[in-house]
Amino acid sequence: MKRTPTFRMTSHLSSLFFSFLLFCFFTAIQQRAIAQPWMENAKNATGDLNFYKIQANFNDYWKNRKPEKGQGYKPFKRWEHYWKDRINKDGSFPPADITSGTWAKYLRDNRKNINLRYHQANWESLGPTTTPGGYAGIGRINAICFHPTNNNIIWVGSPSGGLWKSTDNGASWSTNTDNFTILGVSGIAINPNNPDIMYIATGDGDAGDNPSIGVLKSTDGGATWNNTGLNWPSSNENRIRKILIDQNDVNTIMVASNQGVFVSNNAGASWTNKLVGDFWDIKANPTASTDIFYACNGDKIYKSTNNGNNWVEKYTIPGSSPYRTALGVSPADPNVLYALSFDFASPEGTFNGLYKSMDAGETFSTQSTTPNILDGTPDGSGSANQGWYDLCLTVDPTNASIIYTGGIVTWKSTNSGASWTLNNFWYNLGNGTPVVHADKHVYEWQNNNTLWSGNDGGVYKTTNGGSAWSSHSDGLIISQMYRLGTSQADTKVITGLQDNGTKLRSTGGVWSDVLGGDGMECAINPENSAIMYACIQNGELHRSTNGGLSFTDIQNNIPGQPE
Repeated sequence: MKRTPTFRMTSHLSSLFFSFLLFCFFTAIQQRAIAQPWMENAKNATGDLNFYKIQANFNDYWKNRKPEKGQGYKPFKRWEHYWKDRINKDGSFPPADITSGTWAKYLRDNRKNINLRYHQANWESLGPTTTPGGYAGIGRINAICFHPTNNNIIWVGSPSGGLWKSTDNGASWSTNTDNFTILGVSGIAINPNNPDIMYIATGDGDAGDNPSIGVLKSTDGGATWNNTGLNWPSSNENRIRKILIDQNDVNTIMVASNQGVFVSNNAGASWTNKLVGDFWDIKANPTASTDIFYACNGDKIYKSTNNGNNWVEKYTIPGSSPYRTALGVSPADPNVLYALSFDFASPEGTFNGLYKSMDAGETFSTQSTTPNILDGTPDGSGSANQGWYDLCLTVDPTNASIIYTGGIVTWKSTNSGASWTLNNFWYNLGNGTPVVHADKHVYEWQNNNTLWSGNDGGVYKTTNGGSAWSSHSDGLIISQMYRLGTSQADTKVITGLQDNGTKLRSTGGVWSDVLGGDGMECAINPENSAIMYACIQNGELHRSTNGGLSFTDIQNNIPGQPE
């Protein structure tokens, strides 16, 4: 069902639903910073995290430091802003099930009334729904999956925007998951023999903006969804990072999660926790005749040779504090396995190394530890990293020596990671490097030539090894908006988006990108709509006096040091 421009609900349903969305958006966000130094000694006597202790630790840590991209400062400020008015008096956090349970009960008890009320109220989606791509964007994509026999059908998952389907190879998108208890989707798997059977991993596996409620299953091509045997209350704040189907036994499903590796041998009816720990990735050996699988947590790589029923530890990632690892395989050489590692050796973290196995995961060798391919600089010379948030790896299906890595930007190697070339960057460098939105979360091959990428700005693809990338994000309604301002004199709207800047809607209904970075607070002068204000992370305040055509920095006029 295509998301139409108009949707309808009563005021009671609307307030309940949006309260729940706001609540679950930030419920699990503290998990993303769990390895940060300000999370130490932040629990109360019962062992639960305490807001005031976390806040005090954070302020103490940063009092003599200058924030830089990738060090966790900005995500913490989002989290702090949301929770400061929602915590209990003692600094403890209310359980998410209070809100999610109320929403689920309301849907059950009022299904007929809800359908009737959808035809009474009059809410209209104003967008934005289009993006020029590159530096600008629509919203974050965590998962991509393709129909096994129809190249025009593509599915993508957004961490707080639900599941979206394209039937025209990414030219347009539709969704029917707006009423999900949790809107986040972090993984998608389709039965190769019967594509009507699908599974999705709920929640936000990368950042924890939405907790997971487990795995959902559809038997009608995504028209309806039901719980599987792997289901959790949202208050558990679990996260599923990856999900896959055994191509040789489609009843075997595996997931990698922060609670371990779970395996189902009966199409999702029941699940067994085969490995315990915080797992980030799981891959199948691409040889069609084998039942070999690989899984990794932060510092160890495991191998199974019997459909995931038993696992053996094969390799310990070197480094002082390996935190997250991504795996890559290629049907061009099934014996080759790569591991990309992020290390929290310093508060901002670092590229730990790329490691290669040539014997199906039995032994590994270090391919490279420099340059810093997880950094956001064009030459990899910087120290800022955010591998805890975005880390992905893929190998060319026709050449196992060609690798693409994703952190803040995309790097490519044609010699198994011995050396690297910048493949795309998040703004125009003026040297022909393709411009693609920053913060890479997923790569998936549609065929031997077409590579798709999901990032903080949407979904992109290349058909020529990354010499050119094109955006296919138009039609996705997945923006994570912090604030918006509306004009009292006309129909202008200005809004700030997570990692997608500040966008302005004109009186004619046309959206434009007016500022970059993370858009924050916005306001329009109630007496003169040509005057408007917009903020960017870290305390930047901008003013326009010509209706948003241009903005001027004005934060330096404010006494004190901006945060």
